[in-house]
Amino acid sequence: MAKHSFSIQYTVNFVLIIMMIHVLVFATQLDLTPFCLIPRNLYYLTGILAMPLIHGSWEHLFSNILSFSFVSFILFQTYPRVARWVFWMGYLLTDILVWFIARGDSCHIGASGLIYAIAFFLIASGFIRKDFYSLIIAIAVVIFNGGLLAGILPIQMGVSWEGHLSGAMVGIAAAYLFRNIDRQEPVFQVRRECPDERFFEIFKDLP
Repeated sequence: MAKHSFSIQYTVNFVLIIMMIHVLVFATQLDLTPFCLIPRNLYYLTGILAMPLIHGSWEHLFSNILSFSFVSFILFQTYPRVARWVFWMGYLLTDILVWFIARGDSCHIGASGLIYAIAFFLIASGFIRKDFYSLIIAIAVVIFNGGLLAGILPIQMGVSWEGHLSGAMVGIAAAYLFRNIDRQEPVFQVRRECPDERFFEIFKDLP
């Protein structure tokens, strides 16, 4: 029960924070430009911290809330010992990577990079760990987020594909780094018994 409550609390707290920030921005008509992440621009280093917290529209906000709630809840339920590490790696390292590799004239906002980091951690963990539970989780994440792979390609205008790609890279790296923590038995490790051997065991104690 404690693990269940903690996963909900962590997820809900982040969702409430980004909702309150968006309501404040909407009510005050605040210009988000000073808070966005602009790559390799020292004046916008604050964007590394602010980028996941601000969104350009209500549609953008609710889309990210839905995706984040799904992957974050699964993360804290499935990998409780490393969940906070994965969250903060996805939050900070993704944005740092965006600052270095993204287009220099682009303004990046939104929590999608963090979402991609968590989602790809869950997916990569399933294939790296190869236990039944992790594989089921990986498949569920892929089905729920059907456009994940397309999101890391520069095919949609106005979308931070660099943020998605950076998040995916961080998530895969975290999956490899924490591959031996919260580990279960491999799904392919099956004990084999020979029926003939079991049959002849009944005769081994006979005189």
